[in-house]
Amino acid sequence: MNNDTLDIYNQSDLLKQSWIQKSATQEVIKCFKKANIPFRFVGGCVRDSLLKKPIKDIDLCTPAEPSTIIKLFRDNNFGVYETGLAHGTVTVVIEHQPYEITTLRYDKKTDGRHATVEFTNNWRADAARRDFTFNALSLDTEGKIYDYFQGYPDLIKGVVRFIGNPLDRILEDHLRILRLFRFQAYYGKQPIPDTVLTLVKKHAKLVAVLSGERIREEFFKIILTPSTTSILKHMVDTEVIQQFIPAAIIFEKMQALVSLEQHDSLQEHITGNPIRRLAILFDNIDINSINQLGQRLKLSNQQKRELKEYLNYPQTIGYDTFSIRQLLYDFGAERLVNFFLLQCASDISRQRANTVEAIKRIKALYDINSRWVKPVFPINGNDLIKHGIPHGPEIGVLLNKIHNWWRKNDFNPNYQSCLEYLKEIQQ
Repeated sequence: MNNDTLDIYNQSDLLKQSWIQKSATQEVIKCFKKANIPFRFVGGCVRDSLLKKPIKDIDLCTPAEPSTIIKLFRDNNFGVYETGLAHGTVTVVIEHQPYEITTLRYDKKTDGRHATVEFTNNWRADAARRDFTFNALSLDTEGKIYDYFQGYPDLIKGVVRFIGNPLDRILEDHLRILRLFRFQAYYGKQPIPDTVLTLVKKHAKLVAVLSGERIREEFFKIILTPSTTSILKHMVDTEVIQQFIPAAIIFEKMQALVSLEQHDSLQEHITGNPIRRLAILFDNIDINSINQLGQRLKLSNQQKRELKEYLNYPQTIGYDTFSIRQLLYDFGAERLVNFFLLQCASDISRQRANTVEAIKRIKALYDINSRWVKPVFPINGNDLIKHGIPHGPEIGVLLNKIHNWWRKNDFNPNYQSCLEYLKEIQQ
């Protein structure tokens, strides 16, 4: 690679895309231009624009130091948050859209987890500190793409390639091992070279020193991709996943789940859920391993509860109308959809059902839920007291019997019917 190379591509059509035309982005551009401060768009908004993918985050770089950026946008009455001053990053929020603005920098010192940076006005130096070639692309407001490391052709070809020596990049920041797999999942069309996979396997234990938060963020992005199964196989083969997953994983169930979630007839209903996909990886995982996983990935208390629930959902799910209504009553639609997806994926992987049958089951759930109003048990303890049942534990016992009978009759018995059943069970 020739480090003196700079390719500039005219991509003025990108300026017509909605993310750059939106009023908030135009306000950012206006502020920079009014102050005569150079800047470019960088990162995901550039690479995804080139591929005509949806834009999520909008990041910018500038030679101006953070203090200048803070003053510029505060003087223009925009919300400014000092989110990463040690690394030269501030976040400007306009119309509820965050813009991360980072001063050009280079790494003065790295230890695999953190970097000490120095600010610079050298665009190439800033680009050179990035991990993969297409992450070093930058875009100005004339529609010019600046490419220092042949990242544009790599992006179009689907080649995920480290800038410079892969080992140097990994030793600088061990998270780049996980980022390799994440970007391969999203953008890779060509296989990761065997030499790189061998290198990753040799240094897989470096992942173990990373914080749980950083691992979780990257891993959740990986398992939410359509190609997650093939990427997970690479992560197992290179012994990367073993650094933070305490149990054997099941590829077949994950592939079945992905197929269901991505099916055209279900996509409008089902949103990505990293905890659901995390749960499908395991078979018969013990509680100690679940707790260990939650601690290693720094899951929130809510995420831990959700994971345990998905790993211990009712194993005897019925798919007929009566059973679905019973389950809706117990769990609600959102939780039950997750149970259905997990069970159907498990059945498909074990050849107990095919995809067509599984989709019919899930559609039946949505159809019943669209007409479902959770019934209210029509009788309570006061009603029993009014009919001669004395205060005490007997009330609870009788109510439980009536409730079970009411449920077995598909929630149909009314108040009077429940009282008549009370008389029956007292005889």
